[in-house]
Amino acid sequence: WLFTPCHVLFRGAEVSLRVLVVGIFFICTHGLFGEWRLLGRFVSFGIFFVFDYGFCVALLWWHSPKKERMLSHFFVAIMLLVSDLAHFVDQPSFTAPARKLSRRLFLWRLLGCVFVGACSLAQRHNYLQGKGAFSE
Repeated sequence: WLFTPCHVLFRGAEVSLRVLVVGIFFICTHGLFGEWRLLGRFVSFGIFFVFDYGFCVALLWWHSPKKERMLSHFFVAIMLLVSDLAHFVDQPSFTAPARKLSRRLFLWRLLGCVFVGACSLAQRHNYLQGKGAFSE
């Protein structure tokens, strides 16, 4: 009886953290383009989408049988942007690939968090020197 509430809490925390990291990424890249802020938002979204979504598609393609169609990877990668779907896989023939996929996705997200932290520190440094996006 305890699995369902814990699963819901885990997924809620996972999605909330993902939304927080992506939101901080967009806040940190807000002022990188000076007068071209609208263009900067599109570039930031493009960078996020190409790298994160592309990594999810490549990860799914790498860990799936080669006879699977690529179109299925494109759809599943959309959901993989928000949560780790392979985390609770418990079917015997799927656990090893799911564990590898989940571990690599975790490392990718950890690298993303470190990158967002570095961007945040750079924005803070610029703000303290009076050159930040929000110092006007």
